[in-house]
Amino acid sequence: MFERDHVANLDGRTRDRYFERTRATWRIASSLRNHTRWQVADATRVKPPEIWDLVLCRNLVIYLREPAGRTLLQDIASVLAPSGFLVVGRAERPPDSRGLRAVGTCTYQNNVIA
Repeated sequence: MFERDHVANLDGRTRDRYFERTRATWRIASSLRNHTRWQVADATRVKPPEIWDLVLCRNLVIYLREPAGRTLLQDIASVLAPSGFLVVGRAERPPDSRGLRAVGTCTYQNNVIA
């Protein structure tokens, strides 16, 4: 759930496309939620078997000892779809050798063609 001030800076068209109003808050639109699958797992032990369009891995790697952090980012990069995105924390950087390119602050895109 998102409070009104969390979506206040969105233009109305974007807000109405991706969010829906509840009584006092906003939530992600059901049309988007129905196409989203969330998975929770121990990231250091489970490598997802499928390909992902988006992986959010913010502020985890900085707390892992090497080589666990590097290995985790390599594993995530290996399961990104072509043109898929990885979002990490400000202090985290994925390995250069995995075909990812920076496209924004803390955001990387898979540059590998399938």
